[in-house]
Amino acid sequence: MMKTIKTYEGFFDFFKKKRSEDDKIVMDYIKRLERLKSYLEKGGVAPYDITINLNGTEPGEQYFTRYRFQFDDSPIRIVKAEADRKYRRGWSEEIQKQFINDDGAVKKNNNVFYQLYIENADESVRADVDLLEEMHELSEWCFKQNKENKRIKKIRGNMNPAADLLDDDVWGNTPLDKR
Repeated sequence: MMKTIKTYEGFFDFFKKKRSEDDKIVMDYIKRLERLKSYLEKGGVAPYDITINLNGTEPGEQYFTRYRFQFDDSPIRIVKAEADRKYRRGWSEEIQKQFINDDGAVKKNNNVFYQLYIENADESVRADVDLLEEMHELSEWCFKQNKENKRIKKIRGNMNPAADLLDDDVWGNTPLDKR
């Protein structure tokens, strides 16, 4: 007779990272964006406005990427501020303090900061930088895929199958057969 070995399921809970309320908010938005990603992968177009703002970007110097999602309940902006890698020290100490204290950004390193801004609450979410980075990457993918899906939909919307003079189902014998 073989004895079964029971494992203690809670043993590894010790190693789990405790999530703050800010982290949970970001995770809720990530879930929302993952549902959007699934919808966009099937060729759909986002039911709300998604925009990008690159103001302040100077190639070779600094890059600001802001994605805005016009959710009905809470419009958001996910921002990435990045100093070019040629600046080994990254953003100056003064600018870093401004990003963190005034803007509510979260520091990944001296070169990269992330911010999730909830517009209707007029507040920034100070969550784990890895979650914000994941959300920014997901936002970038959704923006690009939505733009592509809109482009395809626009092209397909202008196509009229009845305009195909070679379609026997529409025209019977095609005009080319009458020659």
